[in-house]
Amino acid sequence: MIYRYEIYIGLKDKDIFNNEISTKKLMNDFKKEMPRLKIDFSLNMQKGGYINENGEYVSENSAKMVCVGNYSDEDLSKFIDAVKRFYNQETILLTKQEISANFRS
Repeated sequence: MIYRYEIYIGLKDKDIFNNEISTKKLMNDFKKEMPRLKIDFSLNMQKGGYINENGEYVSENSAKMVCVGNYSDEDLSKFIDAVKRFYNQETILLTKQEISANFRS
């Protein structure tokens, strides 16, 4: 089975509420880390918003990482936990959808 995973990462520090994480830094960090984890990915930058645990609406820049493959839930959970700690994030959203995919040449 092949899956499409989408990982949504807010770029505001959860304690400082600033857009502390530059998109350039995030991309450089992921370019270094993802080959080690053997996870293929695309990274898109976007604007987003959500209601935080205090019930406040937060608008922020965010990153959406798209991964296509069959990765273990354990590996993805470890990666997400590391991203949460490293970038001081309150939450990260992961979606997973079974897809049909093939490369065309």
